[in-house]
Amino acid sequence: MLDAKLCRGASSDSDHFLVRGRYRCKIAYSKHKPNRIRRLHVDALQEANTVRRFQQQLEEEFGKLETERVTEENSHIEEDWKQLKEVIMEAAEQTIGYQAKPDRKGWFDDECRKALEEKNAAYKKWIDRATTTKRMEYESLRKIAHKICKNGKRTHMDNRIRDIGENIKDNQIRNAYKGVGSLKACWVTKGRLDH
Repeated sequence: MLDAKLCRGASSDSDHFLVRGRYRCKIAYSKHKPNRIRRLHVDALQEANTVRRFQQQLEEEFGKLETERVTEENSHIEEDWKQLKEVIMEAAEQTIGYQAKPDRKGWFDDECRKALEEKNAAYKKWIDRATTTKRMEYESLRKIAHKICKNGKRTHMDNRIRDIGENIKDNQIRNAYKGVGSLKACWVTKGRLDH
């Protein structure tokens, strides 16, 4: 341990204070970065115009590939497969594109942010000069912020469940299963205690 310091201004919604420290340790560094899979926007292929553009793009790319293949006599199946995959992926990128990154915290809006900022400001005032009125003001703002965030989470979850129900009624089973999978991912346990 090289250094330790008490941070009184950090809000953790308790009467404990944060302790910050510096220490020296040896950590193995991994140069390998995980590959993030970018998914193609396959739902765009439900529109007839997009399907037509994708087919035209594939025909053009396959025509170019066929002319290149005629000139080469010795071709291996692996090389052919790589070229075919590149052609299809390039056509898909140009016509349908990639899916947008999903909004992970759709419930956290400006109202929640404002309530948390007010709560944190009241906490800092209470820490600077600890009086009973400042503590009561902080606790009331803390309850209000908790209530606002809880209601935001609840309405967001209700909207997601309603969307799943509408997808089932509209016979869009794939979207319904995606919605259920994303809801289930929220409640996956981190580890098992029975081993």
